[in-house]
Amino acid sequence: SCVGSQGTVYLDIPEGGIGEIRVIVSDVVTYVKARAAGGAALKAGLPVRVTHILEVTLVEVEPI
Repeated sequence: SCVGSQGTVYLDIPEGGIGEIRVIVSDVVTYVKARAAGGAALKAGLPVRVTHILEVTLVEVEPI
């Protein structure tokens, strides 16, 4: 249910790899593993939007 939510990269997402984002889900701050759409590297602090849920604890994000 977090698709479309905005968050922030918490741990750098390396190119083609997995990092972590901070996002609010049901009024609770949650830290979720994330992969960048297109495989780009995203640095900590960058605002992102959740585009897909890949697994229970892994989402795909894009910078906003």
